[in-house]
Amino acid sequence: MFAIVSPSINKETKTNDAFDGEINRVAVDNSGRIGLLYDGHRDRILEQQNIFNLETSTQIIRSIRCTLTKTKSESSQNILKIIGVEPELRLSILLNLTKKIESFVNIDHSHPINEYTRSIVYSYLDREEKIAECPEEEKLLNKPLILDSTATHVITQVVYGTDFSVILQLPNVWNFVEDIDRVLNKLLTLFKDQQKTCTLTEDDKNILDKIVQTKVYSNIPQMRNITTIYDIYRYIQQNKNTSSNYPISYSIRPIKIVNPQYDRENEKFIRIPREIHAIIEDYVVQIRVDMEQIEKLIARDITDLSRKHLKKQFGAIENRWLDVKNKFDNEIQQISKLVLNIRSGKIENIMSHQILNHSDQIMMITNLNGLKQNIEQIKAKETFIRYMNQREFQYLNAAEYKIGETDDGKLIKYKLVENDENTYILCSSDRLNKNNSEKLQNVISDLMERAEKNSNSRLIYADFSDCTFQLSSITILLPPKDTQEKTIEPAPSSSPQSAVEPDNPISNSMNADRLNAPETLKATTIDETINILLLGETGVGKSTFINAFANYLTFETLDEAETDKPFVLMPVSFLITTGDNFEEHTVEFGGLTDSSNEDFSHAGQSVTQRCKSYTFQMGDTYQTELRIIDTPGFGDTRGSEQDDMNMQHILEYINNLTHINAICFLLKPNSTKLNIFFLSCLTQLFSLLDSNALNNIIFCFTSARSTFYTPGDTAPLLKKMLTSLSIGSVPFRKENTFCFDSEAFRYLVARQNKIQFDNNEKQEYEMSWKTSVSESKRLVDYIRKDVPVYRIEKSIQSMKHAQFEILDMARPILETIRNILRNLILQKMTSFKVSIILRPKVNLCSGVHCLVCKPDLYFVGTFPVAYHPPHIVQQDRCGCGCPLDQHTPMDYVLQYEVSNDGSIESEKQMSDMLYELCYSSAEFAYFLLHVVCCTNDDPFFIGFAQMIAEECDITNRKMSSQLNTQLADDLRQLGKRYEERLNEIVQ
Repeated sequence: MFAIVSPSINKETKTNDAFDGEINRVAVDNSGRIGLLYDGHRDRILEQQNIFNLETSTQIIRSIRCTLTKTKSESSQNILKIIGVEPELRLSILLNLTKKIESFVNIDHSHPINEYTRSIVYSYLDREEKIAECPEEEKLLNKPLILDSTATHVITQVVYGTDFSVILQLPNVWNFVEDIDRVLNKLLTLFKDQQKTCTLTEDDKNILDKIVQTKVYSNIPQMRNITTIYDIYRYIQQNKNTSSNYPISYSIRPIKIVNPQYDRENEKFIRIPREIHAIIEDYVVQIRVDMEQIEKLIARDITDLSRKHLKKQFGAIENRWLDVKNKFDNEIQQISKLVLNIRSGKIENIMSHQILNHSDQIMMITNLNGLKQNIEQIKAKETFIRYMNQREFQYLNAAEYKIGETDDGKLIKYKLVENDENTYILCSSDRLNKNNSEKLQNVISDLMERAEKNSNSRLIYADFSDCTFQLSSITILLPPKDTQEKTIEPAPSSSPQSAVEPDNPISNSMNADRLNAPETLKATTIDETINILLLGETGVGKSTFINAFANYLTFETLDEAETDKPFVLMPVSFLITTGDNFEEHTVEFGGLTDSSNEDFSHAGQSVTQRCKSYTFQMGDTYQTELRIIDTPGFGDTRGSEQDDMNMQHILEYINNLTHINAICFLLKPNSTKLNIFFLSCLTQLFSLLDSNALNNIIFCFTSARSTFYTPGDTAPLLKKMLTSLSIGSVPFRKENTFCFDSEAFRYLVARQNKIQFDNNEKQEYEMSWKTSVSESKRLVDYIRKDVPVYRIEKSIQSMKHAQFEILDMARPILETIRNILRNLILQKMTSFKVSIILRPKVNLCSGVHCLVCKPDLYFVGTFPVAYHPPHIVQQDRCGCGCPLDQHTPMDYVLQYEVSNDGSIESEKQMSDMLYELCYSSAEFAYFLLHVVCCTNDDPFFIGFAQMIAEECDITNRKMSSQLNTQLADDLRQLGKRYEERLNEIVQ
């Protein structure tokens, strides 16, 4: 069970004395009548016949209460609380203690409760029946009775009428929401006003039709199946003059009120202490909501396609799901037993740690999160299978074909398709596809084109994700008649640990991305990959140059490029004019809608939004993988502040590389002046790199056909600027200068878009292509033979390195501070010698942290904590739908462990460590803000603010109160000490 300990329970909680007063209950079981027995421990009406025959009196009420509530984002998912069920009864329903809950047959809600949720609670109180007023000696029965052994109370009052709660889920379109809210307020007036001073128009009805879901909870059976709010309104209007015989609520009293002779021990009824009640309810609701969500995902999202092709994965999900359900059922039984013992007085003093168990809590949360991830993985795999099927690839799961670790390519092919001689087999795995997505698309396209030429051919995708044979790279098995056969070599043997590590994007790149790759496939090493950092002014054409450069290295002639399929490393868009009348054509290349890293809609701003690597194989000549690192352009029209931000991002990206082969500055020839930020760019770059990297600088000029492939007038400007640098001598000579003409590539793209040119233009572009191919090869040869590789050491070499080290340490320091505060609070507020230990886990899935999405909540021992699951970015989009600039890299995931070994530090030791970290943080911040002046934003101050907001959010979400409130207060106090210390250093 869940080891939750209430933060407001100090050492132990003494349960309340037996409660002898009147108790009100919502009539979830409509069979109740005056004088019927009631089991208060389980909240059940007992079926024993009414043996009291009490006289009753009836009072006509006929009053209406109706409210409309707008919920907030990330509101409680506890439907029973939203519709107004009493806390004790809520707990009985959640723990399955009640027998009949007729008005709440389904207490689930398929949509999350958020800012688009509305609830209307309506009660028409028709009449009230209760025990008639009479002399004391007549009212009470003085003879002993034989009653049901579980009876604790008797129903003494029943209120009849019409009661409903409706949960409305609105569309997440704000103009619709405003219209719907207006009509709902009008409807609220109609519910309250039986005289109908206003009516709903046809437009109002149409607006109400936009409501996504309507869920009704009511004491009237006929209302529970109504699916629109307008039909609810019609039902109320049609039955407003009808007397209701359905109870809304009961009042119950202890049996001895009507029979003083009745004094059984089991009649004792003790209310659950508020703190314990909150712990149990929060946990059960949280798990129930998660389980309902998972059950719907399994039923709705796992289709027959997944069940057919992914039998092992689906079977694992089913087994895990059954195991989770069994464990949860056992937990509910254990919690129910505890609740019954408290209510019956069998447990008088309840220790907080007796409520729920920590290890089972972690296990349950882990299993539920694991199930969600498994389902998402199957959904993603099914999407991929459908994608491949649409491209005429048959899907085969290699794990089902008994492929051994030592099998060679021929044996693997035989096991997959036996003697089929017309089959092209694409062998890959999930991790290889993830790390080589662009190359995978090229292979798919190439195989589809090849298959089109042979009507008898068949395409197969062999999935090695769960196979014992470990692929080292994406591999193609071609028919025997194809002379360019590619075989599989087994991956090197590895330990079980390394087998599950994700591929390095360099060492496990695809070697079969073109069908003319060599026969033997092997992974390239880091040293075999050429890293080129590409820098340049906004608008110089870096994105076009990258595509052009890749194609120049792939196709010797323009005719060859036109005949084959051009490389698409990244999307480009440009305007071209043709003909005597200068007709304008907008040319797009590479599918602009698939990438959010390129923004073509704001002229003057950097099209590239952030650094991104583009990797490709250079073919037969070099047998080398080349990575071009595209960067945001400098000289952005948004100003120097944006340029500084872009440069900061570039430096952070470089700091995570292992090496750089070339630092390429892309310029235009015949410039009249150089952008002032060019000088700043070089200066900032060499605040991170040392002078050895000066030899790795090269200069590339694009659109150089107009200057006969020379730097033109830009050369003297560049020389003058380089001589003024204080970073050292930057070489600028023929050997490290290269001139290209991207117009030839633009011509190629235009021809792909069916734009016509005359023969003279074609001849010019053919010559331009030939010259650019020659320059491209010269550039690669220069980098490989004449330029030493610049290694980026991880030891601190400069103040810029120190800056990045401090920025990387900020979050670990702040999380350590928060955890020390947690342990100090635990020592002060509980008697248990326990502590929470941080267990960070390296994030192997290259996930990111979303700054917008709310975290999950779960308990670590007694403490509710926030858990930020890593988000996965694919094709420049995050699955959560939030803007990509609201995501930050997530190198590790915080996990926690509860230690009970009693070896925790003393309060003084923890306080000393706390203040040492606090003061060190202030000194680090001073270095960032006033020494290197790298930012105006203090990462430690921001971190304190974020942690405080997070703890307040946990409190607001009703997961806890005192512990997280105290932690937020302590963080505020420590934040003030931090500010004071920082101010002292500044002064």
